[in-house]
This record gives sequence, C-alpha cells and structure tokens, in this order.
Amino acid sequence: MRIEVRPAFDEAVLASERPVRVAAAKTLRLLQEIDYLQLLSHPGLNFEKLHGYVEPETGEQIYSICSPCTARQGISQEARMNQITVRGIAPEKVNRSLIWDYDFTEADYDTEAFLRFYVGRVLTAGSDDDLRAIGLARVRRYLPDLDIPREKREFWEWYFARKAG
Repeated sequence: MRIEVRPAFDEAVLASERPVRVAAAKTLRLLQEIDYLQLLSHPGLNFEKLHGYVEPETGEQIYSICSPCTARQGISQEARMNQITVRGIAPEKVNRSLIWDYDFTEADYDTEAFLRFYVGRVLTAGSDDDLRAIGLARVRRYLPDLDIPREKREFWEWYFARKAG
C-alpha cells in the first residue's frame, strides 16, 4: 500500500491550528504502522474509493483516507480558551476510540467545545452504547451545530420531529 500526501493537504494542515496539526500527525503516524486490513476496520478512519480517479501511470484506483466530518472541523484554540463549562460526560463513558486522533484530557470532557465535537463523533462513528452514554437530549441540543453527513442529520431531524409530534 502506497500513501501519498498531496501538497494542498500539507499546506492546509500547516495553516491550521494546533489541534488539527496534532490530529493530522497522529493519523500519518498511524498509517505508517497499520496494514491494509487494519485500515479498513479502523473506527477513526474512512477509506473511500474516489470514483473516476485512477493513477495515470498504472491505471490503479485511487482512494481517499479521511477522518469523519467532525474531526475535520477541529476545535479552535480560541474556543478552547473561552470555553463554557457545562455538565460533561463521565470519563469512563467516553469512548476513546472515537477521539483517538485528538489529545483531550478528562478536564476537556466538561467543556462545551468537547461535547459538541464528541456528539458529532458519536453520530458519525459511534455505537449504540456511545449514543446511550451521551443521551438524546445532547443530540437534540447539538444537532443544529454539527458538521455531520446529510443523511445522518436528516435522520435525527426526522426522529426529533416525529417524537415532538
């Protein structure tokens, strides 16, 4: 398996704030350590075929590796510095495999920025247990602000509209 980092990605990461740079570095280190089958089953990475894109010299299919949408949002340093503390998630209920690419501390679990980020991760890559741990009230609260796939957003909007009606 050959992994190529495109210059535009490199430039975007270097221009990003520290949490995004750290996440990108962790992802690249991880990619050097795992094999193809581990890549396909990793909970924090999406491996997607780029339809219509082939390697010009070999004709082989080109794929994209990315973190779920919420990882690409990043959490700005300013937001972390001006965070609003709310009732957070108990550390034992946070699924660390959903946040493997960020360096959060248990103190972060009580912040508004972390909760918004984590709810998005649960909705895009979490399990039923993760959803139970955050609760539907948090999903309803943060849903308008989340950068999640359209079909997931539409499902939850439908769910809450149906529950209210």
